[in-house]
Amino acid sequence: MSHTPGPWKATRVNGGWAITANLGPHNMEKDVALCDVKEENANLIASAPDLLALLREGVALHREAHVTGSSACDFEVRARAVIAKARGEA
Repeated sequence: MSHTPGPWKATRVNGGWAITANLGPHNMEKDVALCDVKEENANLIASAPDLLALLREGVALHREAHVTGSSACDFEVRARAVIAKARGEA
C-alpha cells in the first residue's frame, strides 16, 4: 500500500481541517483527509509523510553506522514497527 506523497499541509475549512497535498507538474491540490480534530492533531497528521521519511532515513543511517548494543537494536525494532504501522503493514 502506498500513501499520497508529501509534503502535506493542514488548512482550516468549515470548522474542521483539510489535509492536502500538492500533486503533479501543476501543483494541483488534492485532499488527503478531511478531519474534525484539534489544530495540533491536524498538524501532526499533515507531518506524517515527513516523519515517515525521516524515520526511514534514520533507520538506514543507523544500519550504515553498524551501531551495536541493546539500545541500538531496540531503536531499530521500534523504528521498523512505526514504519510498518505508517504504511498500514502492522
